[in-house]
Amino acid sequence: MMPRPTKDEMLQDIDAALALRVRTPDEDHERLIEVGTALDACIRRNALPGSAYDDQADTARQRMQNSGWEQDGVAGYRGILRALRADVAADRIESIYGRISSAVLSDLLEQADALINDGEFSLPAAVLAGAALEEHIRSLCVKSGIPVELNGKPLKASVMNDELKKAAVYDEAQRKFVVAWQATRNDAAHAKAEFKNQTPAAIKLMIAGIRDFIGRHPL
Repeated sequence: MMPRPTKDEMLQDIDAALALRVRTPDEDHERLIEVGTALDACIRRNALPGSAYDDQADTARQRMQNSGWEQDGVAGYRGILRALRADVAADRIESIYGRISSAVLSDLLEQADALINDGEFSLPAAVLAGAALEEHIRSLCVKSGIPVELNGKPLKASVMNDELKKAAVYDEAQRKFVVAWQATRNDAAHAKAEFKNQTPAAIKLMIAGIRDFIGRHPL
């Protein structure tokens, strides 16, 4: 999954786009295209594919191309962005991201279950379940305002786990469970000898535990 922007990042991006101005009614054609394209790109960056904003941007783009990029086309883009901004500010976008993220992670865990049930493919099952866990940990950090990067580099999952516990997103017992799951995932991902001690039953418990953890701490 691609990292999603934070609420503040989305608002800053939208505000910067809305600040672009077509200076006069007789603004040159090049400037109209520049501003219209910037507004369109901002919608694409911050709206979910297939959302009402995305659909309206398609309509606005076609209208602007047909009309020669007139001023009212730019105004249409501004209207879409203002509506998007209002939903971002009111945290209505957060719930949409949460539902999509949950669906994706659920699919990863179902694939992990299938690998165990269709044969004793414990190693890839542990890797998939661990990937779902790591993505949820990162998303919880974003939701909680905890940085997920340091000097432009992604933080390790173990560090994010510690930060979530410090922020009281969950308790020490949950942090320790996450540590154990992360260790199993890393052993599997690097095919370490330690992973050979993990039974299919143990990986099934890991998958169930991660699924429960995600359910207890939704986005």
